[in-house]
Amino acid sequence: MISNLHLLESAKVIYTTGFFIISSFESILTAANYALEHKKTFAINLSAVYICDIYLKELLEIIEYADFVFGNEDETSAFGRKVGLEFSDLHSVTTYISQLPKKDTSKPRCVTTT
Repeated sequence: MISNLHLLESAKVIYTTGFFIISSFESILTAANYALEHKKTFAINLSAVYICDIYLKELLEIIEYADFVFGNEDETSAFGRKVGLEFSDLHSVTTYISQLPKKDTSKPRCVTTT
């Protein structure tokens, strides 16, 4: 198997979408670990309501590496419902995501809901 990890060397930010959880979770995890080990910024987009609903376990694992998490109103609301939050306002769910466990504690996680 040919590795493309060398392409990440010049990257300052490694960004992925939640859609890759479906097709290649191991690839996202490899990229996330690379970002952590090489002090690169790692960002993920929630991508779709069904990603939050069906692949929450994998999404939570990847969010541990994320310096930035992006989602729209529907995705953020679905995430909050799926993790069983009693509150449903977007600000509270966004804050909750920002406070999830993080592998690199040297910088805070930024979460943006559009």
